[in-house]
Amino acid sequence: MSSSPPHGLKLLGGIFFGLALLLAGRLIQLQILDHDLYERCATRQWECKVSLPAPRGNIFDRHGLPLAVSDQSARVITDPHWIRALPEAKREEVTLFLMELLDKTRWRIEQTLKSEKRYVILGEGLRLDRSEKGALEKTGVLNLEMVSERLYPQGRIGAALIGFLGSEGQGASGLELSLEGILAGRPGEAQIQTDDLGRARASARNRTLREPQEGGDVYLTLDFKLQALVERELEAAALESEAKAGSAVLLDPSTGEILALASWPAPPARGGKYRADEWKLLPLQGVYEPGSTLKAVTSIVLMEEGGVTLDTQVDAEDGSAEIDGFKIRDDKAHPGWRSFREAFILSSNVCFAKFSQRVSDEALFASLRDLGFGNIYGLEYPGEQSGRLRPVTAWSDRSKLTLIFGQELSATPLQITSAVGAVAAEGELYKPWLIRAVQDQEDGLQIREPVFLRKVCRKKTAGLIRGLSGEVVLQGTGTAAAVDGLPVGGKTGTAQKFNEQGVMRGKYLASFIGMVPVDEPRLVLGVFLDEPRIGMHHGGQSAAPAFARMVRGIAIATDYLPLPESASESIAAMPQGPRVPSFLEMDPATAENEAMRAGLPLLLRGRGDRVVAQEPSPGAPLPPGEKLRLVLGSAPGEVQEPPDLMGRTLRDARRKALENGYRLRPEGSGIVVEQFEPEAGTIRVILGERKRG
Repeated sequence: MSSSPPHGLKLLGGIFFGLALLLAGRLIQLQILDHDLYERCATRQWECKVSLPAPRGNIFDRHGLPLAVSDQSARVITDPHWIRALPEAKREEVTLFLMELLDKTRWRIEQTLKSEKRYVILGEGLRLDRSEKGALEKTGVLNLEMVSERLYPQGRIGAALIGFLGSEGQGASGLELSLEGILAGRPGEAQIQTDDLGRARASARNRTLREPQEGGDVYLTLDFKLQALVERELEAAALESEAKAGSAVLLDPSTGEILALASWPAPPARGGKYRADEWKLLPLQGVYEPGSTLKAVTSIVLMEEGGVTLDTQVDAEDGSAEIDGFKIRDDKAHPGWRSFREAFILSSNVCFAKFSQRVSDEALFASLRDLGFGNIYGLEYPGEQSGRLRPVTAWSDRSKLTLIFGQELSATPLQITSAVGAVAAEGELYKPWLIRAVQDQEDGLQIREPVFLRKVCRKKTAGLIRGLSGEVVLQGTGTAAAVDGLPVGGKTGTAQKFNEQGVMRGKYLASFIGMVPVDEPRLVLGVFLDEPRIGMHHGGQSAAPAFARMVRGIAIATDYLPLPESASESIAAMPQGPRVPSFLEMDPATAENEAMRAGLPLLLRGRGDRVVAQEPSPGAPLPPGEKLRLVLGSAPGEVQEPPDLMGRTLRDARRKALENGYRLRPEGSGIVVEQFEPEAGTIRVILGERKRG
């Protein structure tokens, strides 16, 4: 007789069997039927898309000297767990690859890979070519991160104009801010793996979805040599006169190109705490009453609308006169009847106020407005100020009498200097501009042209005013602005400062705006010193000598000004700094030793193991108080074959040439259409337009 299991055991077995079927069914659903769904959920949890920053465009001066550049390098990262999980032969292959790529010992690499972290940096500061990047990606366990650094090779020269980047790598001030749309480029996109805390980790599944597009390069109208010279002399003048602040504007009157914009005190070193007032660019953002420098341009309306000639006379009285019920005074009395020529040379407020009675309020306002006062020029720089020119309806009975010699009007140093530039340019006013060219991947090289605004006076009138300006320097208030061998013209200014309470006693703006050579001006230069000490507060005492030193320096260091042979000899005989030898191709240690031996203060910029550029150029004098600036670059490889530069942009060609140990001598604009054999380490290339089939 067979025995059967108890009924309770059968029931329990049935329950377990049913549970097993349910579990198996659930596993089939999770691992087979719903596999794709849950894989997508896991992917969303462990993967994310991140933005890849674009290489930022560079800023150059008019000659291609770098003022702000981006140095991009690679960082090799990995997850050590991935490498330890490889088969031994593959792990050995990766180790040997890293030893060669990073130039590190086996011990150092193996020590790093012992880490239990899911993210380690194996090497950084690397510049890899395409083949090296491809070999790294093929390992399947190594990843690259690109790291950008913003460099300012010329240090603090032009710092207030150029600006700096914020903590997020975006422009925070100056041109870095205003040109963000050009310089920033377009970011790329990557898909990366993250850990349970949301941090990026190395993974074979990390990949780039869209490559970033580098930003455009900007070429300024600025000339670095002129900028450095003007800044140095402005600082010396401000310290000598104990001024609170100072500014200077140098431009080409025939085009409106701004060649230098100096502001003192200079801003602090980049990277510290940002204060807007310390980074103020006074030539564009400082607003002052011009004082007597304005007579150089209000003379236009007197001569063209008031019928005033050089010989027209008025009574200067004893240096103080009541005109239309208002007291007008001269800084220094010149009693008796004075011609317009004498009034200009001696800078008589009394005479100019009397001459102003010959023109209407509307005519004076229209002339000042046409000269650019009361409006911004629209430079690509943040915070440009317009100054103030009140409409005629807001004038008092006194306004015309004082506007004619620079009161009741406020303007920036750029506006005042640009207006005098119109007199230098035969009565033609050009818009001041800073951006000479932009080069990007989409549109190539885009060269900008001068913008003619309007004719502000007849050619004859401009010539007469230039002649008067020359006499100011020869025998008037501006004799301290004279430069041996160079015909200089200009106008001094000594403007009392005002605030809400009225006159600020003992506070003046001393200024001098001059043109050189005065007969055919190539340059117009304005120098402004804010609140110099009493005894130096007249424009002829402080600003005019600074102007002369700047012009003398420009004549010595550049080709902007023609000099007679006798003048060249007298200027060349003046004390100069030591002549700078060539440091090109030296390694950093040798360069430092040679600079120390020659007694040259040194400033090294960039990265690399050889000198690829220097300022001043070999053979040029080092100005007193300046440092020798050396730019480091990558050393040439073992193979010294010249690279193929055909079809490359100037920026790419220069970079490729330097990487291979060559300097570049470009001619023309566009892309490289012809390349010559190297001579003495320099490759000459011809740039032109891309040929279309």
